[in-house]
Amino acid sequence: MKTFAIPARRNLVVASTQLIAMLSLLGAAGQVTPWWAGALLALGYAMRHEAEHGILHPHRGLNDAVGTVLALFFSAPFHLIRQGQIGHHIRNRSADEAFDLYFENASRFWKCGQLYGTRNAAARFVEADADMIDFFHWLVALPQEAAREPQPTNQPALV
Repeated sequence: MKTFAIPARRNLVVASTQLIAMLSLLGAAGQVTPWWAGALLALGYAMRHEAEHGILHPHRGLNDAVGTVLALFFSAPFHLIRQGQIGHHIRNRSADEAFDLYFENASRFWKCGQLYGTRNAAARFVEADADMIDFFHWLVALPQEAAREPQPTNQPALV
């Protein structure tokens, strides 16, 4: 099997660029449409995924530090995500991870529970990432809202 050296410098440049892009997204949160946010998060995901496998940088501490910073933009801590990723590769293409396949002797009740649980968990991660984008939008927009002059309304005053 042929082995390749980890392109450490290039990976750090890419991860730094993505971090700057994601931080810029926070600064522009009030003006950015959701698809831009999704594109930047997808780019951050790619390098975080490399860090999960330990191939972002050959120095383990730096690999984990960059992965941890990139994971701040997602809904789970880096080390938890890495453990899930390692478990996924251990069970990949096995009966343990074939929750979407129906085996002849499988319990219908158990199979429905697996499908419901997996889809529910996936929806929660998507929802959590969307909530994080909303939170960053609120974090940036709040000072802007506080600085605006109050506008008169046509509503009667409460007495």
